[in-house]
Amino acid sequence: MPYKPFRPSDLPKSMFDFRMALGVDGEITVETVEKLVEICNTVFVDIQALIQVFDGAVKVVGLKKSEFVHLLPRIGFIKTLAEVALFWTF
Repeated sequence: MPYKPFRPSDLPKSMFDFRMALGVDGEITVETVEKLVEICNTVFVDIQALIQVFDGAVKVVGLKKSEFVHLLPRIGFIKTLAEVALFWTF
């Protein structure tokens, strides 16, 4: 069962130099990352938060097919493991 997702309303209202979004099982929503890039100078994201989809089980999609793809130009850094890097394909 996935964890309760972080929503934009869960984020602080103030500006930050940087924040990191981590999440699996749908914990990080597109709207939350959109809000993060608005309130932070630099956003770091673990790629698993971008490419994992929870649909009864965890599935992995390519980054190009991710619902986060439109946010990539606004994300400062993407953290990944070597085993996951193959999902970076466009």
